[in-house]
Formats: sequence, C-alpha cells, structure tokens
Amino acid sequence: MISIWTRGQISFNTVAAESLHLKDYSHIELYFDHQKRLIGLNPTNIITESIPINFRDGGLVNFSAIPFLRSIGIFGNKTAKYIITDDRKVSGLYVVGIGHKVGP
Repeated sequence: MISIWTRGQISFNTVAAESLHLKDYSHIELYFDHQKRLIGLNPTNIITESIPINFRDGGLVNFSAIPFLRSIGIFGNKTAKYIITDDRKVSGLYVVGIGHKVGP
C-alpha cells in the first residue's frame, strides 16, 4: 500500500517497501499514463532524472513528488491510500491506479 500525501510526499508502508525491495535502491523514477490514470514507479540506483528515496525508522519509506503530482493534477488533494501492483512483466513498472483509492 502507498499513500499520496497532501504535502507532496509518496510513502510506502512497511509491507510494500519490503515487497518492492526498496532497501536495495537509492532512487525512484516516476511515470504517468494519462489514459489509464496509472502512476508507474521504477526503483533504481541511477541518479539521473530520478528522485531520492528516504528511509525512516520503523521501515517506512517516502520521497517528495511535488512537481510530478502537480503535473498530473493531483497535488493538494486529500491524503489517500492506494494499492500498488507489480506490473513488471508487462510494463516493467510497479503501478498505482489513482482512480482507485482504498482509504483516506
């Protein structure tokens, strides 16, 4: 599960962070499919055009995505939780459907 916060942070709960093996990466790349309303996430160790990942005590992981969220028109909305899906076999990315909130 991930949360998109009103302050422009995207955070992963402990289960998601472990499932995506985020501890093995230092950065994340973001993509957006306008037609399907999907955010694509690609954990990486490549610094160019990627966003640094912050690792917090207790296993929480987050990163700042203000410019990205503004560009797709969801910055400043209410904080919401979403399910993250492994779509690497098809798209090469983990994906989040922003039209499908699972909680406030």
